[in-house]
Amino acid sequence: MDTERRKKSRKRKLTESQLIINELDKKAAQEKEHDSKKLTNDIIPRKPTVSIALPGSILSSVPTDELKTYVIGQVARAAALFNISELIIFNEMSTNPQALSARNINLMFVHVLKYLETPQYLRKIIFPKHPDLQHVGLLHPLNCSHHMKQDEWSEYREGVVLDRPSKKKRGSYVNVGLIKDARVDMCIQPGVRVTVKMQEPDINRELRHYRGSVVSPLEPFETDIYWGYLVRYAISFSSVFSESTYNQPYDLIIGTSDKGEDISSINFPNKFKHCLIVFGGLAGLETCLEGDDELKVEDVKLLFDYYLNCCPRQGCKTIRTEEAIFITLSSLQGKLL
Repeated sequence: MDTERRKKSRKRKLTESQLIINELDKKAAQEKEHDSKKLTNDIIPRKPTVSIALPGSILSSVPTDELKTYVIGQVARAAALFNISELIIFNEMSTNPQALSARNINLMFVHVLKYLETPQYLRKIIFPKHPDLQHVGLLHPLNCSHHMKQDEWSEYREGVVLDRPSKKKRGSYVNVGLIKDARVDMCIQPGVRVTVKMQEPDINRELRHYRGSVVSPLEPFETDIYWGYLVRYAISFSSVFSESTYNQPYDLIIGTSDKGEDISSINFPNKFKHCLIVFGGLAGLETCLEGDDELKVEDVKLLFDYYLNCCPRQGCKTIRTEEAIFITLSSLQGKLL
């Protein structure tokens, strides 16, 4: 009798846990659907992109929320310093029905990354108070090109569509962080983040608002301006490879491991469209493969075009993922980046 009761209790706990996990996945999908920094179907970047993927579980060994936030900040800084186009946070525990805490960590990772990439003048509009963001004030700002002050003029600015009616309901008003709002010709749902190409104002006229047009968030990249990174949440390790922000597959895929080849001996191709660099968690990429039933390969190396060791003479027994990102991207400078 006691055994049956324990089985029912365990089953009930698993069911409750799965319901919460499903809710978290639903929330992540909704964020992805409404994220205005995703590309429209007809936009394909002309310049090569570089994406990095890592599991959110690297935070599981970090003891406090303050330190978790700091680690996320280090990843964001690395991405911005090396002009990374996309950050992918994946769930390496996708086959574990009790991986509730891992899902929470993944979504915290995505939440803080998006917050840090957003210009300061938009953060209070886009991000309400949330426990994930409690310690972001401790982090150094990314200070990217699109993080502008009110008195800075630029051809492009990030903005949020305002709930403000326009004449004859044509177009929308956008808060672009200037003294006056910008008016665009496109009717867009209020609260959506957009990239605006600004029209140069006529200094001889007193304007009630600036004028501009909504463009793809990748357009500034085409003019050699680093405009921040996109953030994607992959619900599994296999989703890192099977899905893409750019409506095209990744044509150069690099894995990193202490079991890989010395990076100094590798010659990379001169041309690629979308490069993907994948980092493992505390137990490496091998564990990521073991936790995913969708991938039908025995050796994790077979998933990659190159399987690299970027610090072959390391003095520590292990390298943390946030450290490996800096080391790898530094090693690829001049070779690939």
